[in-house]
Amino acid sequence: MTLFNRIDSALLTQSAKNKLCICNISELDGFFHALACSPDVVRPSVWLPAIWGGADHSPQWADLRSAQHFMDDVISHYNDVMAVLKNDECAPVFLQIEKDNTVEVMAEDWCLGFKRGMKFMGESASLLTDNLYLIAPMMLFSSDELAPKLTQLPAAEIERYRDMIPLCVLEIRKLLGANFTARITTKAAPANQYAYNQEKSGKTDLCSCGSGKQYKKCCGLN
Repeated sequence: MTLFNRIDSALLTQSAKNKLCICNISELDGFFHALACSPDVVRPSVWLPAIWGGADHSPQWADLRSAQHFMDDVISHYNDVMAVLKNDECAPVFLQIEKDNTVEVMAEDWCLGFKRGMKFMGESASLLTDNLYLIAPMMLFSSDELAPKLTQLPAAEIERYRDMIPLCVLEIRKLLGANFTARITTKAAPANQYAYNQEKSGKTDLCSCGSGKQYKKCCGLN
């Protein structure tokens, strides 16, 4: 299973129980691109809860290993986004849906994620009010108010707005003065900040901490 598929599967599972949760890799990718535009570095301890819609909505994982794997995957993709943008390039992950033997590219979820991440831009986001054209594509694909307009646009016009998104992201980053000092993290987020179900560990089962020992000879001793 690829990195994207693993993240997608975990987010889909959590979003089925939590409607505030980021629902797929495309929305998460948009969220990370917005974080990259913030003039200040937003630490994982700050943005991780936002994936779930707030700390109060953090998921309960089946075991600690599952939580850690997800954290590692998310940090890996975050670093990939920052590395690409550092080279003044932008490669958004849009959903691709097969329909009538053709592939339809969907930007809606990505733009929803970007919109979610804009709150981390701080007071500098006010600069966008004088440059609304830079966020116009994101708003078009993510706003309920603009949804009727989107359905009325011809396919070529929709594609044109979608193709504007990478350039807009790069311009927003420059406008807000975002740099990439200390953006890439080599330390995985600690999964132990999330709850996990320890009741599934019987005395003869392998311990969920990943030690390879039986539960009764590991965490079960405490």
